[in-house]
Order: sequence, then C-alpha cells, then structure tokens
Amino acid sequence: MGDGHIKHAATAGPHARGVTVLELMVVIAIIAIATAMAVPDLSAWLVNARIREATGHMEQNMQWARSYALKTGQSVYVQTGYYNETGGGTACWWTASLSATGTPLLNNAPNMENPNVTTPGVTQPVLFQTRYPDVSCRYVELYNNGLPAIPPPALGATYDLKFSPDGTIWGSSNGAPYSLTYGAMMFSARTNSAGYVQWLAAYYGAGELRSCATQTGPAAAPPYSCVIS
Repeated sequence: MGDGHIKHAATAGPHARGVTVLELMVVIAIIAIATAMAVPDLSAWLVNARIREATGHMEQNMQWARSYALKTGQSVYVQTGYYNETGGGTACWWTASLSATGTPLLNNAPNMENPNVTTPGVTQPVLFQTRYPDVSCRYVELYNNGLPAIPPPALGATYDLKFSPDGTIWGSSNGAPYSLTYGAMMFSARTNSAGYVQWLAAYYGAGELRSCATQTGPAAAPPYSCVIS
C-alpha cells in the first residue's frame, strides 16, 4: 500500500493441479487389493493363535491338577474326551475331580466342560467350540514303555489321567491306574489343517507336562517330533 501498488495473493503455478477422479480410483483399487491379500493372512493368524491358546489352556489345567495333588496329598483325576462338531472337526472336553468316576467336580478347578453332562438348574458353561472356533482336537498317541501299545480312545469315549501326590501321571481305566510313558492331544485347524500350525498338549508318566508345536505334516502321520526325542 505504501508504494502505491496493490499486492495480489500468490496463485498456483501453471503446473499445480488437484487429484483427478481417475487417480483417486486407482489409489482406492490398490488399497482394496492390498487389503484383500492381507485378509487370508490375518484369518490364518487368528486360527493359529486359537490353536496355541487351546493347547496352552489344556496344559495349564493339567498343571493345576498336578499341583493340587502335590499340595493336598490326594490323587486328582482328569477326565478327557472328544466328540464330533457340527460342520466338521472334533472338539474336546476335560474335567478334574477327586474320583475316578469324574464326580463331583473339584471346586474352582479349571475345566473345559463335558457337553454330555448337564446339571439341572445350572447354566451350561461355554463349550470348546464356542471358545475356540475353527480349532479341532483329538488324541494322537498314548505310549507305554516307548511302544504305541495303548490305542487312543475312540471318538466319544472317556479317557482318564491320574495325577498322583508324588507328581507322577498315570493312565486310569475304571479307577485302576496303569503305567503311562506319555500321551498327547493334538490341536489343529478344524478343517483343511494344511497351512496351519499343529500343537500338542503332551503329558509324561514322570510328571512332565508340555505344550509344543509338532513339525510333522498330516495329523495321521506319527510319530510326532515334539513328543519323541
């Protein structure tokens, strides 16, 4: 103003321009493709995480049973079983009690309830397939003295583990304990297990409990590397 000239606001140069609709559509398409490619990986990651979580859950529950036996001087029986799921795959259950019959259940004992047992007036807790969707589990090996002499329980059958006050783990049939070198439950993807992790909840007669990945391929191809050293 002082020099007698009016100053105008700076304007964009001749080459400056906004984003065209076509360019915006290209960017959106690239983002959509990248997202679509990432979704299967995310889905697989979630299933693998649930497999590891379910395996760790069972191992921790068995650790609890062993600890209870050591502290109280009473044997603890962990009943396990597995059954067909609607839509494919098998789901597990396990409970802890002081009786080979599985009843009564220990107060405050961690468990994955048996869907075949209902208590009148008591709301049924969350079942395996609800807590761990897309995860399947089953018995894979029961060994005695290094030999697969004990056939895994059939689908729908109940299998008992006896946790003794001295820390050892035994198999149990109708309340009668028998020597067990080790056994394992496998947790894998509910359908099309290829491409997903497979984890074992392994228990050893000497008292060791472990959850670990197995490096074998199909679930029908024992022995499993994290069990047999």
